[in-house]
Amino acid sequence: ALVGLRLQVFYWPLLFLNPVFMVVAVYHGFKSFLPKPAKFHQAWLSLTLVGILGAGLVLNLLPKWINTQIIPCVIPTPSMAPTLIPGDRAFVHPRPDYLPQRRDIVVFYPPEELIADNPGADFFIKRVIALPGETIQVANREVYINGQTLAEDYLKEAPDYTVPPFTVPPNHYFVLGDNRNDSVDSHVWGPLPRRLIVGRAFKIYWPLDRVRSLILVPN
Repeated sequence: ALVGLRLQVFYWPLLFLNPVFMVVAVYHGFKSFLPKPAKFHQAWLSLTLVGILGAGLVLNLLPKWINTQIIPCVIPTPSMAPTLIPGDRAFVHPRPDYLPQRRDIVVFYPPEELIADNPGADFFIKRVIALPGETIQVANREVYINGQTLAEDYLKEAPDYTVPPFTVPPNHYFVLGDNRNDSVDSHVWGPLPRRLIVGRAFKIYWPLDRVRSLILVPN
């Protein structure tokens, strides 16, 4: 069991070993106290072993399954305020086949341009504004997509910078923070490659007074 505990840290398919060891140990312990158990005891033993095995598998494998479906993310900066503020904790759904849509809040690995200035930062979080092939422009404190003004009701304040007309390359996304004037995002370091996107943030789960969905209906 001790060996299994160590091995399963490095190789998750071995997570079933410890529940099996527990069942074997309980079986032999029961047998040692009751060398010739009655049928009632045998039935009780069988139910107990099945329960131990089931509970052990659930407790061992459930965290692994949850980690493939949900990643908890702590918001460290005010770049996404007021939607997300420092200290908020959000659930992220990781999906390798995920295709972001406009207004989605995405979590991603830092592009190379940010790694040197942000040592130790595992993830960044921004909002998708322009999709591959679309032309984005920021001017007159407005965002334009293919020449049309983008309605944004989630901003802290309008951008006080400009971005010349720019066509987003294939497999890239233009992402911006909701706190436009305090966010290092695509207007600084360029479009985000899709390969760096981990998944979509879909819910604030902590603190309790901030619990809410982060999924917006596209315009």
